[in-house]
Amino acid sequence: RKAFAEAARAKANDINLLNALGKAHLQIEQPGEAVIYLQQAQALAPENLTIALTLALAHEKAGNPSAAVAEYRRRLQSHPDSANIKNNLAYLLATCSDPAVRDPEEALALATQANAAANSSNPGLLDTLATAQAETGALSEALTSLQRAIKIAQATGKTKLAQELRNKRGNYAT
Repeated sequence: RKAFAEAARAKANDINLLNALGKAHLQIEQPGEAVIYLQQAQALAPENLTIALTLALAHEKAGNPSAAVAEYRRRLQSHPDSANIKNNLAYLLATCSDPAVRDPEEALALATQANAAANSSNPGLLDTLATAQAETGALSEALTSLQRAIKIAQATGKTKLAQELRNKRGNYAT
């Protein structure tokens, strides 16, 4: 940890280093530290979408979902067609335990838009759609979306993802 701080001080204007330090802290489960490095990187490169999305994830993992939602919303304004941003925001809105953040209806709308943009061909996006559908009480639709995600994951060689998705099926039993 001390080595990370020293590296950051030595190269305080190195966007790639700050971003890497943020990601490293996420990997070692220190999201609060990750937020600090990623905010520094974002200050140097405010339009960098990769840094912004990693920062949103760090906020979420640090227990600050409202900051994550704010970051996703800010990026969605400048990238309104981004299925990735819509998907991440939708998943957070559908699953967040904080009632001030949770909004399954908006999550469903965002997940539906993201899937439409990808022609319902991305298993990760379909998984988020299934989650949002289930959170709004549409369990039959959730199961259908999940089954499609499993089929696509299996067909594209993503066997680990397919198994993870299969394990969720019980959550959507009607």
